[in-house]
Amino acid sequence: MIQATSRQSIPKEWMDPIGPNVGYAKPEFREQVLEMAKKGSAAHFDRLRDRLENGVIKTPLTAEQKQYLKENFDLKNMSWEDYQSLIGKLCEFGVLDQEDKDFLHCGFSGLEMTPVDLSGPTCTASLYTAPVRDPWSFDSWKGDVLGWMKFLSSFQSWDSDSQSWRKTDEARLFGKVRDLLDAIA
Repeated sequence: MIQATSRQSIPKEWMDPIGPNVGYAKPEFREQVLEMAKKGSAAHFDRLRDRLENGVIKTPLTAEQKQYLKENFDLKNMSWEDYQSLIGKLCEFGVLDQEDKDFLHCGFSGLEMTPVDLSGPTCTASLYTAPVRDPWSFDSWKGDVLGWMKFLSSFQSWDSDSQSWRKTDEARLFGKVRDLLDAIA
């Protein structure tokens, strides 16, 4: 299953969608989809890795911004549109880069999908026990953005260099945003 690729749009005829944000590459187009994903995601993930190492949350929220977020967003009862608006506000406030939206699942539009790092192992694991049936689905969390982010921040991948598990870069980003939002919840 192809869960994601770069901001490039995959031709619809190459995909067999199974939901609004997930689909399978049709067998006859699998190699083309994988090649697009490899080319597009490598540079995107390198930039995320650099931002994570150099402080992805570059600007702390002011007291006024925290108050605005607290008054305008219910982090335990949020619609998908509200979540996208929240991430947009964090970008507007200078806390996140526009490019971070892709990794925070705000880049979906038709078959444009979120990047997946295909340069290393594609197997990940999570030790977090999700209290919902389909923990990947935003809708399953019934608006609990903090719970959803906690789940998404728990993923680790095997680092063959250190012979240990480490948080994925996307999980690290979700963790940083969750920590930021915990402070205003």
